[in-house]
Amino acid sequence: MSKSLEAGEALRIPASSIAVGLSTPYVGEKAFQVCRAFVEGILVVPESAIIRSVKDLYQQGFVIEASGAVAYAALSLGLVPNTVGKKVVVVLTGGNVTPQEMLELSSLE
Repeated sequence: MSKSLEAGEALRIPASSIAVGLSTPYVGEKAFQVCRAFVEGILVVPESAIIRSVKDLYQQGFVIEASGAVAYAALSLGLVPNTVGKKVVVVLTGGNVTPQEMLELSSLE
């Protein structure tokens, strides 16, 4: 979506990410129009931060798939503006991760 908003049109771009649930191969026209009208900005989180967040959350007792850890990763990196001194809630979603996928994630850097 971020590249589509930059381009000013809904794009078809091959996507590859550890956050599979967020890696759509295209942006739908309706979704693009809604985002163009109402979204002020999009945060792009590096793969390494997503992996680190999944691992950190796992160590705290949460089993979260990569897509569900992206907001936590953005907050951890300080990408979310205007949060200093405030109570912030991050919704952790996506328990659709198998033990094998967690093992694979744990081996990534």
